Amino acid sequence: MPAVRARRPRAAVLRRYTILDDQCNTTPRRIPAESRVRVLAGHPIGSVTHSPESQLFELRTGRGGPTAPIAWPASTLTRDSAGVCAGKLGCGTGIILSATPGVEVATPSSRRHAMAPLWDSVRVDGEEMKLCMSVPDGKGPVPAVVVIQHQGGVDEFIEEMTERVASAGYVGVAPDLYHRDGPDCRDDGPTRRARLRDVTVIQDVNATVDFLKRHRAVDGNRLGIVGFCMGGRVVYLMAAAQPAFGAAVDYYGGNIMAPWGEGPAPFERTAEIHCPLIGFFGADDANPSPADMRKLDAELNRHGKAHEFYSYPGANHAFMNRRGARYHAEADRDSWPKALAFFEKHLGR
Repeated sequence: MPAVRARRPRAAVLRRYTILDDQCNTTPRRIPAESRVRVLAGHPIGSVTHSPESQLFELRTGRGGPTAPIAWPASTLTRDSAGVCAGKLGCGTGIILSATPGVEVATPSSRRHAMAPLWDSVRVDGEEMKLCMSVPDGKGPVPAVVVIQHQGGVDEFIEEMTERVASAGYVGVAPDLYHRDGPDCRDDGPTRRARLRDVTVIQDVNATVDFLKRHRAVDGNRLGIVGFCMGGRVVYLMAAAQPAFGAAVDYYGGNIMAPWGEGPAPFERTAEIHCPLIGFFGADDANPSPADMRKLDAELNRHGKAHEFYSYPGANHAFMNRRGARYHAEADRDSWPKALAFFEKHLGR
């Protein structure tokens, strides 16, 4: 949806920029009046204005103002004026403006800002595996969270989730579990997922853990893992297979009772789980179904494994993916703060 121009002279609009809402969504869209917006790092800053009728925002550049660092807190947005912020944001910084008239914004201490995702790589079985990585600003080292892809691979959704992790103060890194297919593979997600095997997935995640333990921005003693769809299944598997993880977050992981290739299924390794687990499920999901969730709950209880499960009425599979038809905003808004609180409890920040 295109941004709506405020009623100002046409010459005042020099350039438009992407803005991020409070959940790091980079798609211009309607933003609730109570939400916050953040200017994308690295762009010249002028001011953010909005149309009172539609609550759509656009960024307007200044007219050759100074390039001094941004002052905090920023000005507030009102119906008739915008907070003017001269200067340029460097890599890994950001600014939050209030979308609520007359309400001051949060200061930097209440939120971390992340660099745009960058790519690194490690070698696994003699082959290169790419890693999508987002790093919070500020001094480190900090805890890290491995973000496990869904069936679509390390796509825009997974890149966004590494940013959301980093915005909460953790290094977020997503390994490309499809790397064995080669860079020119054009097969669809289901075909590529069907080629995965638990033994090689474990190798890939272990290589990612080793990478994080060597990284200067990371406190290698405080590692967590989160995954979506097939990634949730991998989370359950790695909670048993990798003792470095101190917290595991499973978003609607399906097929946990079935192995990929030879060896036991993740479900059969429940007794080996060594870290607390939290799971989020859609009540309308067929895989994992509510019955699957109850079976997992019973097995975890049987083995005395610390866990919390949440089910969302009306939510289906993939309810966290804003680019998908099954996105469920209420489940997103409720579950993600719970996931971050879980990481903070077990990993610190």
